[in-house]
Amino acid sequence: MKPFLILITMPLLVLSLAASRALAQSATEPKPQQFFATRQNSTITLHPETATFHVSQEMLEWFAEFKNNFHLSRDELAKVENGAGEWDTEVGLVCNAALPFSRCCAHVGEEGWGKDGVSYGDLQVRVYVLDRNLDDVGRDIAEKAAAKVKEIMKAPAKIVTDKTAPWKRWDFAYDRFYGDYGATAHVDIRAQEFDHHTVVFVFMYTNYQSQRAKIRTMLDSFVWGDHASAKTSQRHVSLRRFYFISRRLFDVNLG
Repeated sequence: MKPFLILITMPLLVLSLAASRALAQSATEPKPQQFFATRQNSTITLHPETATFHVSQEMLEWFAEFKNNFHLSRDELAKVENGAGEWDTEVGLVCNAALPFSRCCAHVGEEGWGKDGVSYGDLQVRVYVLDRNLDDVGRDIAEKAAAKVKEIMKAPAKIVTDKTAPWKRWDFAYDRFYGDYGATAHVDIRAQEFDHHTVVFVFMYTNYQSQRAKIRTMLDSFVWGDHASAKTSQRHVSLRRFYFISRRLFDVNLG
């Protein structure tokens, strides 16, 4: 082979080998996980982990008419990462300070979010799946959410915690007034650990008493793989215990 052909061919060969190696490496490297959700009727399924929870009839009815309160794909979630307008702007900032939005699988609400919102009395919910232990997640929530509320309001949040319940709770509340009306905003965070993952629900609302039963129903509906949430599991255990005790008493009476 003539020298000038060698000079031309060798660099092309090197580039070809490098390109082939890069393609092979990219094919074998795992792609980043995408966190999202899907819906079938009232059941929301979180991905990539297998977990489900149920939304309320009120949310389903709003979606049937307006189609703007279920944000489950990454494209849809990107549209609601930040809030807009009154209330949602601030609670969105608190959420994003405490938790990584890339791990948010679902955002659902009783109405639209941000510019699509029509009132301040609705319930908005985000669900996250984190591959960190509950203690570490809880530490971040306690520190970062409180700091963000203080930054926004120039005053500390009123914080209610509950570390005894299966779903650990950090409720950050602050009073907000807009011209001639106001209320107490809540960023109510609940977290529980399942199989080395921590699942976090963030409930955003302005009146706890009106949302309390809805929050409890949603948390009780949560199932991680084969593991129902603690209260649901306990209910199943109680029913099974009642069944076996009843059978035993029935058998004794027959004997």
